[in-house]
Amino acid sequence: LINMGSDESLGQIEVEQFAGDVTVANSNVEYLSIDQRYGDIDIANTLFDRGDLKTGVGNISIQFKREDSVRLTAKTRLREISLIGIANGDPGVTALMDTTWPGQELELQQWDGDARISIETGIGEILLEFIEP
Repeated sequence: LINMGSDESLGQIEVEQFAGDVTVANSNVEYLSIDQRYGDIDIANTLFDRGDLKTGVGNISIQFKREDSVRLTAKTRLREISLIGIANGDPGVTALMDTTWPGQELELQQWDGDARISIETGIGEILLEFIEP
């Protein structure tokens, strides 16, 4: 669990592990890299400029604010991607979903796309939730 509760940027966080869940909450990070074989990744109330999030078997859940400027690619090899709180065509949002059964791929940009994030799970679901501040 990484929970800094600070507006000050932490710089770079890199997590590499074989198994286990990773939770990042209430943080501000320039670069966030998580690479693991087994386990869930949960990101809540966290700003980051760049991110690479990858798990072989596990779910990935990220909570964004509706005003965050983000560009992301998400890919599952088996299971699906869920978007909550925004849709393609909303003000400032472009979202292109491609179902490559049994998985899915998503390219999403909200506003200018300042934060660049890559998300991938082999077997698992990806939940991207955009909340009002």
